[in-house]
Amino acid sequence: MSELSAALSDGACLVESTSSAPDLQAVLVARLKRYYANLGSGEVAERASLEDIQLTTAREALSVVIRVQHIIGVEEKPGTDQPPLIGTRDLAELRTLLSIVFKWGVHPVFARVMLAWPEKPPLRGAPRFIDLTTTSEDYSLLSSMTSDLLHLVFPDGVQGRIPQTLITTTILEKHAIDLLKPSITLGWLPKTLVSSLGPVLDDARPLTMRFLNLLSPSHTITALGGILSSVPPPVAHVRKLCVSLLGQQLLRPQGVRGLCAAVFGQEQDETLVEKLQHVARVLMTVPANVKPEDYFANIIPKIMSLLSRGESETNKRVAA
Repeated sequence: MSELSAALSDGACLVESTSSAPDLQAVLVARLKRYYANLGSGEVAERASLEDIQLTTAREALSVVIRVQHIIGVEEKPGTDQPPLIGTRDLAELRTLLSIVFKWGVHPVFARVMLAWPEKPPLRGAPRFIDLTTTSEDYSLLSSMTSDLLHLVFPDGVQGRIPQTLITTTILEKHAIDLLKPSITLGWLPKTLVSSLGPVLDDARPLTMRFLNLLSPSHTITALGGILSSVPPPVAHVRKLCVSLLGQQLLRPQGVRGLCAAVFGQEQDETLVEKLQHVARVLMTVPANVKPEDYFANIIPKIMSLLSRGESETNKRVAA
């Protein structure tokens, strides 16, 4: 069996069920037992909770995705074998594994870190006493998973190549906000919080900025807007950075048009006044570290171009 076939076979154990089980936990335990048997090592912890089983599944799913990306994402060079091709069913498996990584791994661990976040008002109904040991472990795990996911897209660092695989495409197109939220939170962690949580995820900063540049302006604006409007709201340094990055997107060649696409989508008629007002507020907000005269000299021609013939009525209303 080839390395790729072995990795996909292991991954299939995490997403496929061979027998019925009374509940989700039993299903996941059965899958993990098959996975570890296939792998030849590892075992399911006794008396583990459903949340623990889900997290273990997510971590193993990420391990499989990393193995597959390492195999199919190799750089093609003259005189060397081309990366192996995978089938439609295998592609669906990889999408499912990535969804598991975020749904049962990144999301709940991020939520636990946020629950214990210093300088953050306690949530209604949240416990008053926080286990600092558990918080440190969660922070370390979140940092590790975030770093691993970023390096799936940038295996050779910020200046290196980007693997042209379905894994890369799925992360960029389907999980941008899922990855950007922890990347920004941990990568720009204020020094005042390091002693309470853990070290800053330094390598996340350049990788996150390159990640943003790979997205279209409308996609980036949608992702940053999604972080700003998330519940509970983002912590102070995340909110500040997202607002700054949002303004910088407007300076890109298709930035203003991307803002319109992100806010209005395919709407052509009955444009809501609230949305027009929101776009106006964004356009009038000068990004940090940018001179107002430079900013408006950049975006005013882009706004005026929305009045040209062939533009949608929505875009013309924005420009007007």
